[in-house]
Amino acid sequence: METGALHAGRVRASCRAVQVPRSPFIADQDRARIRELGLASRRWAALHYHFCAETHGWAAGRNSRRGTDRLMAYVGPAGPWDDLPHGDYVSTVCQYLSAAADHLDGFGAACLAGAALFPPATLSRAAFEFAVQAVWLLDPRCDWRHRAAREHLELLLGIEEQIKGTPKVLPDGTSNASRAELKRFRREFREVTIPGLFDSVVVDQSQPDSKEARHTIVEDERLLSPTAAAEHYEMLTFGEVVGFYDALSALCHPNPLMTRRSARDVSDRGPDQPRGRRFEASVESTERALQMTMQALMKAEFTWAAYSGWVDAPLRQWEDEIEAVLPGSYNPSK
Repeated sequence: METGALHAGRVRASCRAVQVPRSPFIADQDRARIRELGLASRRWAALHYHFCAETHGWAAGRNSRRGTDRLMAYVGPAGPWDDLPHGDYVSTVCQYLSAAADHLDGFGAACLAGAALFPPATLSRAAFEFAVQAVWLLDPRCDWRHRAAREHLELLLGIEEQIKGTPKVLPDGTSNASRAELKRFRREFREVTIPGLFDSVVVDQSQPDSKEARHTIVEDERLLSPTAAAEHYEMLTFGEVVGFYDALSALCHPNPLMTRRSARDVSDRGPDQPRGRRFEASVESTERALQMTMQALMKAEFTWAAYSGWVDAPLRQWEDEIEAVLPGSYNPSK
């Protein structure tokens, strides 16, 4: 009698060549290319930790802008801030960079496991999201006050997500005390902590009478959706919105024709080029997803290195490796 493990192995072997409908057949040479992308992705994720953790220990360099920001947290009209905003800011940026690297490592693992279609694209989009959020927080055009405001908005967004994921009622029918505590913390954070730090109120004019519409933040700062953060990154990097996030989202959809807005080819970013290129699940789209993600991650890595006062020579070597595997990639250092 065949055991469960043997049966599962036999079924998997017989289904190995089955392709997803509407997707092109993946030949052996294409699977070799996907394996190459997987090995490169896992190496690049390891390079992130080697550069940030092993080489620099996540510490600020001498005379860095990061060190200046830390000192700015102790001055101001109200005196020192008591919620350690700079420590939270640095911690959040480090978490986003590492989360992007971890998802990049997962992208590589999925490729090495033979998942050539949707799983790599999903992991690539997640890595892209974390990378562009880090770019938003590290925007070199902002002064410390605006960076601190964006950090507090990120904390507020985290509380909002926790509340959304916490049920109102427990299985026994009683109200959830944890959710009530989160809502109390959100109200205190929004109405007491942030006003005490920034002393500025912005009201959503679409619902001015709602308490939920009042957000106390620095002027011109607001909570950003992943799409808005991606557009900020594209404007900062390319000077225009090129639709990377929409393209990655389309690749993650089971129906490859479900594209809200097609992104133009990375190599055809000129203003006179059409936007009519559509993406479908294929080896080429897997390459494109990795290329878009690595561009965002390298932008975040270079900005973080500059902010921390680190020598970026290892990142330039990293760029050369990316160019060798993915020719035509955008290089932030160039």
